[in-house]
Amino acid sequence: FILVMMNKYTKDATLINPLRNKRPGFAGGPDVDKYVNKLVEESKGDCDFCNYQR
Repeated sequence: FILVMMNKYTKDATLINPLRNKRPGFAGGPDVDKYVNKLVEESKGDCDFCNYQR
């Protein structure tokens, strides 16, 4: 089933599908965490967000 929630005043809607969480696919895992952490460490020197007071 798919749950649809609609705000009467703003006309915004949200769809919720609980079965989507159970389907197979990419789960991330430790390899992705290592890769992202490596990217963060390598780019710290050139990062405008990390060195905003330059």
